[in-house]
Amino acid sequence: MHADADRTDPLHRSLSQREFDVLVRLEQYLDKEIAWDLSLSYDGVRYRVRSIFAKLGARGRLDAVHRRRRLRNPAASRGHVGDAPGAI
Repeated sequence: MHADADRTDPLHRSLSQREFDVLVRLEQYLDKEIAWDLSLSYDGVRYRVRSIFAKLGARGRLDAVHRRRRLRNPAASRGHVGDAPGAI
């Protein structure tokens, strides 16, 4: 199981283990690299990427990565430190 794979995380519960493994690699790797790293076929990776997009309601790779980040850290989606009114 991947270090990020916490089964109590709602994101991880909605994805299969393989989908989650692909998702954590989407930001840094091309599909062919993900296939090699996970010992999957290229078509197997593409199938899982489409499934991830559907389950997360994502429109693309970056959107899926951003949704993963927001779901893992909901406080981060509320704004950054210093974004409060009157912040310098």
